[in-house]
Amino acid sequence: MFPRKYSKRKEGYLQWGNKLIVFPAVIALLFSCLSCQPSPDAKEEETGNTNTEKQLVLQQDLTAYDQPDGQPVIALKRGDKLLLTGEISQRLYPQTTRKDTLLEPFLKVILPNQELAWVYANPTNFNLGNKDVLAWQWHNRLSSIFNTTALLQYEQIWEQWNNTNQAGVLLLTFQAMRVLRDQLETSLQNYPLLPAHQYEGLFPASLSYQTGAGPGWWIDFNQWIDRCSQVAETEAEIAMFQFYQKEVYPPDGIEYHFHSWEFPVTRHQKHSLLGRNIHYKLLLELDQLTQEHAFLQAECLVIKNELVSDICTSGNTYWEEWPTIQNELDTILLKSTWNILNQEDLAAIKHRRQTLGRPNIQDLYLSKRNK
Repeated sequence: MFPRKYSKRKEGYLQWGNKLIVFPAVIALLFSCLSCQPSPDAKEEETGNTNTEKQLVLQQDLTAYDQPDGQPVIALKRGDKLLLTGEISQRLYPQTTRKDTLLEPFLKVILPNQELAWVYANPTNFNLGNKDVLAWQWHNRLSSIFNTTALLQYEQIWEQWNNTNQAGVLLLTFQAMRVLRDQLETSLQNYPLLPAHQYEGLFPASLSYQTGAGPGWWIDFNQWIDRCSQVAETEAEIAMFQFYQKEVYPPDGIEYHFHSWEFPVTRHQKHSLLGRNIHYKLLLELDQLTQEHAFLQAECLVIKNELVSDICTSGNTYWEEWPTIQNELDTILLKSTWNILNQEDLAAIKHRRQTLGRPNIQDLYLSKRNK
């Protein structure tokens, strides 16, 4: 099932995913939470909707092709009935009309003469009855971009967001959703932009936006906190989302482009704020979170890796001067025991301290506030 358009009320947690390549335990648990539910095919058999769901009735004349974006094979007439085979083109095809920018796949169908052909999935070509047109479009688009497993994962994420009452599930849902979100953003960079409203509501608790590179979705941690508050014994999850809300993405708790430890210069340029003790403070809080809630270990490591990357990545630029940066690095390195930082992290930070201590490096990469 694909959700309807986002609304800001309680069903406003509804906002409108490819392969979950991280957190394998997350995915296993996410799947197990739905294992007792009947499959879509079983539901179709019970309700007797199999044939009607697979049938498309033309509401205007249409050309069918021998392959996606291929050669015309037949001119179809209004009222013709097509039977969906379930096969869909493995990419989207942009088209422009006088009124709309379209970005749809081709659908493989059985024609009235029982021959196979492909038709473009422009919703205006078909009588969709009471179906949500935008939901129908995104079902087709995601079916084209994702494989069958990933599409099922996307639907299960929405199922969990809407219905779960089990502690622990929402953080796992969030982690799975983030992977799908990142992969969809990457996939859609290859295509022209659609009108902004087309991207609204694709992921739970997120805000759609557009750049020259393509569409994207910012995560709204306020909504994740609100959703967790509806489930008993979610203190650990709430603590994690509050950390994002208050420490990683202040002041409004929405992801946007930059973390709290970065100074934005332009929309695409930033400097690290290493030297203001932000990195040290956040690492301490992550250390405490993992000690209090072992369940949060994987998610805390995600943030830890970003902090260490900001400190250690060659070529990073820094807003502050060397004495303040040196002081924060020494504070991190001199702490006797870290749970969140391993020996490799500490070795990398130590090496970075040595590198940034060189005058030629300082001239190039430090003290950007004075340049």
